[in-house]
Amino acid sequence: MSSHLMFKKSTIQIAITCIFLSLTAFECKDYLLKAPEGYEVLYLQDYTGLDGCGWIFENANDERFEPSNLNDYSIYLRDGKRYFVKYEILDLYASICMVGKGIRIIDIIDAAAE
Repeated sequence: MSSHLMFKKSTIQIAITCIFLSLTAFECKDYLLKAPEGYEVLYLQDYTGLDGCGWIFENANDERFEPSNLNDYSIYLRDGKRYFVKYEILDLYASICMVGKGIRIIDIIDAAAE
């Protein structure tokens, strides 16, 4: 193999490695996002296409939560948006959607604003 071809191959490998590491670093920033004490980082998901569903929260472990009082808060609703949410699980919660646990939001903070 010629030295020119080996140089070109190693340059391409270095470029691919740098691109991969850059993309990985941007993906990891979500895992580094730390919620204030008593809050959890939740992602808002639009389930309106699913019968009986509306907005659902999802955490990093793919657990889903159906908020019972989301309309009590004047927040910008966008699919995939992150929030810091303080909530309580509702033991007796009836839902048509049935994709997650029922919750009552105690407080919600836009994670982008922090």
